[in-house]
Amino acid sequence: MEDRDRTPVHQPQKISAETEEKIRQIRGQTGYGRRRVKRELKRRYQIEVYPQTIDKVIKRLGLPKKHYKSAWRGKTRQSYRADSLLPWERNEVDTKEILDKKGLPREIYQHFRQLNHIPRYQWTWTDVASRVRFLAYSHECSWTNGQTFLRYVRSWLALFGVTGPLNISIDGGREWQATTERSFQSARKEFYHPLMIEPSVIRKGHPEDNSYVERSHKTDDEEFYVPYGLNWNDEADFLRGAEWWQIMYNTVREHEGIDDLTPLQKLGKFQPQTHPGIVLIPPIILDRHFYPEKVVQNVCGVYHVTFVLYHTVIMN
Repeated sequence: MEDRDRTPVHQPQKISAETEEKIRQIRGQTGYGRRRVKRELKRRYQIEVYPQTIDKVIKRLGLPKKHYKSAWRGKTRQSYRADSLLPWERNEVDTKEILDKKGLPREIYQHFRQLNHIPRYQWTWTDVASRVRFLAYSHECSWTNGQTFLRYVRSWLALFGVTGPLNISIDGGREWQATTERSFQSARKEFYHPLMIEPSVIRKGHPEDNSYVERSHKTDDEEFYVPYGLNWNDEADFLRGAEWWQIMYNTVREHEGIDDLTPLQKLGKFQPQTHPGIVLIPPIILDRHFYPEKVVQNVCGVYHVTFVLYHTVIMN
């Protein structure tokens, strides 16, 4: 007896062919998984589809994943007790080379090389509990710019009442004065401790110890530099895009690791009294904003950083 198709004639809950085509397009454009495809369907077309249904469509149509090179180099990573972690209790700080041949398609890499005024480095501060990120950029990866970045973020947080001690995880780079034990201990005494910042250096060759900030750098490539990189022709275009991305990441983009909330929403659950402007720190070019150490006093005193005060209008 010849076997016949057992597909039911009447399938009232089956999604339409148009919706399947939209899933195919989103998957092909972004390589997103089922949950992020679900969010894109809702955002673009106001269509609600269960993630399990999207997963079945992906498998049935044989839609391939986009494969990106992993940032992890080991099997262990630094762990946190997420159930007891509070905002600003643990922070990860790192730099990212924007002109990265491994992370960017060839056409975008070549486009960036032709633009002399595009900053070469991205500086990232990530709060582990809420995933709130602060970004800045520079043309040089130096200890001078490292000091400026840390003062910038420290002063910004102080404007919103975050004046307690801060723990940060850094790698052993020269931008943190951590290439040798002697220089690092001197920097702790002369720079970090007066700002009430306690740095800890991750293991050499183990970027997975700074897993949250490293993973966010992969997101930067996939959702910022690759989709929009060809639209920038000068530094002004880049900074406008960076400011948009800073706002998008902290206030619009949902994160699976924090129950599909935005970092601002997650921060609000911990600290409802915090002003939402805290996540809107303007990205700057660090090379142009170096201030001597005496400018920034102990956090129990007065913070006075000119390029921060200009943006306090956000609090009004």
